[in-house]
Amino acid sequence: MGLLEIFKIKELRDVTEPLLEAVVDGVTESEIAKDIPVIGTLYKAYDAAKKISAKFYIIKVQKFFAETADIPQEARETFVASLDEEGKEIALFEAIQLIIDRLNDERKASLIGKLFRAYVLGEIYQHDFMRYCFIVEAVYVDDFMCLKYHELYRLLPRTKESLYRAGVADRTSNETDGRVYMYSDATKINSNHSYSYQLTREGKEMVLICFNRDEL
Repeated sequence: MGLLEIFKIKELRDVTEPLLEAVVDGVTESEIAKDIPVIGTLYKAYDAAKKISAKFYIIKVQKFFAETADIPQEARETFVASLDEEGKEIALFEAIQLIIDRLNDERKASLIGKLFRAYVLGEIYQHDFMRYCFIVEAVYVDDFMCLKYHELYRLLPRTKESLYRAGVADRTSNETDGRVYMYSDATKINSNHSYSYQLTREGKEMVLICFNRDEL
């Protein structure tokens, strides 16, 4: 069972851990060389790592679908049908599955779930959704989560710089008086210029979708 099949389930709220374990076949058992002492020890370490990875993947999938559970069944069926007509159905869900697998924080899976919900409901286009997914994958999630409660200009310089490097914010250079400024977070501003930061178009739309904030 893959993400596409799960997405088609009428009651996504009923998607539980045992059901999601079907997504990660063959992640627990192997009989190869387990009885050879050294190899057996290495296998156990590898098997434990696989189990942790599989568990983390299941948690991320749960977080993703939790954000899509309130999409009306009719809207889901219409969305899947439109993909099927274009031959994009399997490719899209395989891409999402790979992205979720790469995520290093379960909160990112929730963010991608919110973005996917917006895509299904026609609020954003597919190319925007994919672009936003890659931004979520790249961003330091604690810095992005700051935008849930704070305007960009209120954030620490290192946080704004992090958001800039991920594509959430733009920056412009400002001339200064030539002195070096040190901030409380130990960020050093170049002696000849400082930066002003503004959310990019992508950043504004992501904040609106993920945090329901449009006043930034």
